[in-house]
Parts: sequence; structure tokens; C-alpha cells
Amino acid sequence: MEISLNDFLVGDGFSYIFKSGKRGMINFYFFIDSDEEDLTTSYSQSLNEFFKKLNKYPIYLHGISGSKEINISKGAKTSKVAPRNFYHLVEINNIEELTNYFPKAYLDSFNNESILFSTEKEIEMDFTSDIGLARFILDYTTTCKDRYYLWVGHDGIGFDFVSNFSDYPYNKVPITSDED
Repeated sequence: MEISLNDFLVGDGFSYIFKSGKRGMINFYFFIDSDEEDLTTSYSQSLNEFFKKLNKYPIYLHGISGSKEINISKGAKTSKVAPRNFYHLVEINNIEELTNYFPKAYLDSFNNESILFSTEKEIEMDFTSDIGLARFILDYTTTCKDRYYLWVGHDGIGFDFVSNFSDYPYNKVPITSDED
């Protein structure tokens, strides 16, 4: 299995937006190239390992969906935030909860829900989106230590990682340019 990081952000302008154009210090799209028959399983396991290495709690799992009932909704605080838009919030406090929720979040992402893992409990949202669902607004205009945003991509292949500091679990993997 090969892991690659690319400076192209899949969800930028689609499933999240950045205030003031600031994107933090580290931004990359994480992709796993696998020879295994079931890419979904290997991807899910690899991303789960990513979170285990991150080891920062609590981690908040945010979801925006057109449905009140999605995989992460059991145990989540769910509220209707706009017509056809439900917001789901799960607080994850340890590796056991992460192991329980990660496969559900991954499936929701694969089913075109907007899923965001973050060290931030409060995430601003844009309800005027042209994509039908509200969008997350990731804000780096304020000073905050240990801020991670990890959006699990709709395409079920990769995810975007954005942080305001340079230490991250795959810091030995070079980030390539989309132009390369």
C-alpha cells in the first residue's frame, strides 16, 4: 500500500470554505494507492490508524446531511439547521469511541454526507451554499493551538487534512504539488 500527500484540496470551495483565504500551515490531500481488492476496507483501516497516531482528544465528529438518520446519528446530537440540512455532532473521547465511530463516519462520507473530524467543537457553517447542503467554514483567523480539520472526501478515496501547525502523523511523507 502506498500513501501519497498532494497539495490539492478536494473539498475546498465545495464542502468547506476558508475565512480570509487562510488555510493553516499544513494542507494536503491524503491518498492511498492499494493493490488490495477492497480499497474501501484498506482506506478505512489506514485512516483509522491515522487517527490513532494523532492521539488528541476530544475529537469532534461533525456531519451535515440531508437526512436526520445517518450512520453517525446514533449517539450524536442532531439538529435541523436549515431546510433539508441536518447537523450531527459526536464527541469522541478515547480510542474505543473512535474505533466505533470511524467506520460509520466513513460510510456516511461514502454516501455523500459531509463529514468533518476536528479538534474544534464549534464549527461555523454557510447555509447559502449552491451545492444543496450547508458547508463547513474552517477559520484560521484566530490563534489556536492544536487545531486540526480532517474532511473525509465524498469520493471515498481520500481526505483533506488542514492544521495550523507543522506536526502531523505523516510528516515524513513528502507533499507533492498538483502540478507535478
